[in-house]
Amino acid sequence: LQTHDSKEHLAMMERVLGPIPTNLLEKTKKRRYVHRCKLDWDMHSSSGRYVRKHCKPLKHYIVSNSEDHRQLFDLIEKMLEYR
Repeated sequence: LQTHDSKEHLAMMERVLGPIPTNLLEKTKKRRYVHRCKLDWDMHSSSGRYVRKHCKPLKHYIVSNSEDHRQLFDLIEKMLEYR
Protein backbone atom coordinates (compact mmCIF):
# COMPACT_ATOMS: atom_id res chain seq x y z
CA LEU A 1 0.00 0.00 0.00
CA GLN A 2 1.82 3.04 -1.25
CA THR A 3 1.40 6.18 0.80
CA HIS A 4 3.49 8.28 3.15
CA ASP A 5 0.49 9.23 5.30
CA SER A 6 -0.18 6.93 8.27
CA LYS A 7 -3.93 7.57 8.47
CA GLU A 8 -4.32 7.01 4.72
CA HIS A 9 -2.36 3.75 5.08
CA LEU A 10 -4.79 2.62 7.80
CA ALA A 11 -7.73 3.55 5.55
CA MET A 12 -6.21 1.47 2.74
CA MET A 13 -5.82 -1.46 5.12
CA GLU A 14 -9.46 -1.16 6.18
CA ARG A 15 -10.60 -1.03 2.57
CA VAL A 16 -8.65 -4.19 1.65
CA LEU A 17 -8.94 -6.20 4.88
CA GLY A 18 -12.11 -4.90 6.51
CA PRO A 19 -12.59 -2.81 9.65
CA ILE A 20 -9.77 -2.48 12.14
CA PRO A 21 -10.89 -4.25 15.33
CA THR A 22 -12.10 -1.93 18.08
CA ASN A 23 -9.63 -3.34 20.60
CA LEU A 24 -6.72 -2.28 18.38
CA LEU A 25 -8.15 1.19 17.84
CA GLU A 26 -8.61 1.61 21.60
CA LYS A 27 -4.92 0.79 22.18
CA THR A 28 -3.53 3.39 19.77
CA LYS A 29 -1.45 6.23 21.13
CA LYS A 30 -2.40 8.34 18.09
CA ARG A 31 -5.84 9.44 19.31
CA ARG A 32 -6.21 11.79 16.33
CA TYR A 33 -6.63 8.71 14.11
CA VAL A 34 -9.68 7.44 16.01
CA HIS A 35 -13.15 8.85 16.66
CA ARG A 36 -15.85 6.86 18.48
CA CYS A 37 -13.85 3.62 18.18
CA LYS A 38 -13.56 3.94 14.40
CA LEU A 39 -10.81 5.16 12.12
CA ASP A 40 -11.35 8.91 11.68
CA TRP A 41 -11.31 8.94 7.89
CA ASP A 42 -13.41 10.90 5.42
CA MET A 43 -14.18 8.63 2.45
CA HIS A 44 -15.63 11.65 0.60
CA SER A 45 -12.38 13.65 0.63
CA SER A 46 -10.03 13.49 -2.37
CA SER A 47 -7.83 11.02 -0.48
CA GLY A 48 -10.90 9.02 0.50
CA ARG A 49 -12.07 8.82 -3.12
CA TYR A 50 -8.57 7.72 -4.15
CA VAL A 51 -8.58 4.93 -1.55
CA ARG A 52 -12.09 3.84 -2.58
CA LYS A 53 -11.12 3.77 -6.27
CA HIS A 54 -7.70 2.12 -6.02
CA CYS A 55 -7.96 -0.18 -3.00
CA LYS A 56 -10.44 -2.98 -3.49
CA PRO A 57 -11.44 -5.50 -0.83
CA LEU A 58 -9.22 -8.60 -0.98
CA LYS A 59 -12.21 -10.78 -1.92
CA HIS A 60 -12.63 -8.66 -5.08
CA TYR A 61 -9.51 -10.29 -6.54
CA ILE A 62 -10.81 -13.85 -6.30
CA VAL A 63 -11.38 -14.77 -9.93
CA SER A 64 -11.66 -18.54 -9.66
CA ASN A 65 -13.69 -20.82 -7.47
CA SER A 66 -11.08 -23.58 -7.55
CA GLU A 67 -9.90 -25.12 -4.28
CA ASP A 68 -6.30 -23.99 -4.93
CA HIS A 69 -7.42 -20.41 -5.47
CA ARG A 70 -9.57 -20.41 -2.33
CA GLN A 71 -6.68 -21.82 -0.28
CA LEU A 72 -4.30 -19.18 -1.65
CA PHE A 73 -6.67 -16.37 -0.66
CA ASP A 74 -7.25 -17.99 2.72
CA LEU A 75 -3.47 -17.99 3.28
CA ILE A 76 -3.12 -14.36 2.15
CA GLU A 77 -6.01 -13.33 4.39
CA LYS A 78 -4.43 -15.06 7.40
CA MET A 79 -1.03 -13.46 6.69
CA LEU A 80 -2.63 -10.00 6.63
CA GLU A 81 -4.87 -10.53 9.66
CA TYR A 82 -5.03 -7.74 12.24
CA ARG A 83 -3.35 -8.69 15.54
